[in-house]
Amino acid sequence: SVVAGTHDRRLLLSLNQICAARVDGGHVLLVTETGELPTPYESLGELQKRLPEGAFFQVDRGCLVNLAKVREVHPLFNRTVQLVLADRQGTKIPVSRRRTGLLRELLQF
Repeated sequence: SVVAGTHDRRLLLSLNQICAARVDGGHVLLVTETGELPTPYESLGELQKRLPEGAFFQVDRGCLVNLAKVREVHPLFNRTVQLVLADRQGTKIPVSRRRTGLLRELLQF
């Protein structure tokens, strides 16, 4: 499980509750089905150490995506892709050009 929340209220989230994790203004946020939650982690690397290998994919320097929560993969004009997550908002996350090739191999598309 992963810890999220503020100093006065901490939640333990299971991996299937997490759609993605992203850095915003020096803080690591978890994207869940219902919204975003702050975490006590200081970097994506610190969070990534707590996650099982292969379950999350780093799409760029500031974002990890739970591969089980990817609903759609949209090719873009510049040979990159955009992921649409299975959350209420249908969050769209672009994949960096450097990481697109590895993602193609991983998801076999």
